This record gives sequence, C-alpha cells and structure tokens, in this order.
Amino acid sequence: MSGQTARLMSNFRPKIPVYAVTPNDWAQRKMQIYWGVVPLKGYTEDTTEHIISHAMYVVRREGYVESGDLVVFTAGDPATNIVKGKGAMTNMMHVIQAK
Repeated sequence: MSGQTARLMSNFRPKIPVYAVTPNDWAQRKMQIYWGVVPLKGYTEDTTEHIISHAMYVVRREGYVESGDLVVFTAGDPATNIVKGKGAMTNMMHVIQAK
C-alpha cells in the first residue's frame, strides 16, 4: 500500500521489473523514482487474498504478466504484523503461476 517493500526491493537493482500495485496516489507517485519499479493503480481491498487477487488482475490487465508466468507477491498483513511504533511490515510472500 505504501510502496515500502517496492523501495526495499529496488535497492537490489533487480534484473526483472517490480510491479507495485497501490490504491494510494501519493505512493504511486513516490514509487516512480524507484529503480526497476513500475507503479500501478489498484483499489483498496479488505483481505490479503483479495489484495493478491486484485494485484494479479491489474498486472494481467496491463499485459505485464502472461499465462504460465511465475509471479511473486509480497504484502504486509496488518492483522498479523503490527510492529510497535512502526506500523505494518511486509510479512508474507506468495508465488503463483498466472493462469
């Protein structure tokens, strides 16, 4: 949502692009300067499963992912990872083959 994970991933100068889906306009603008990050507009979702499903829909719709591609999703689940004084942190990763 905030682009924090995209920023951390960009520090590794990946050879493959990082597609960052966020509902926040301010986060999308901020991520435009991150190395290898393509910020995409998404919508606020209510569960982690819906966030991942919507992010897959967005990258497929934009033509960045094709059927059969392996896609790695990272996200922070606020229900399980509130760090005192720091808010939610990235705490999960899903590897999914696009259909």
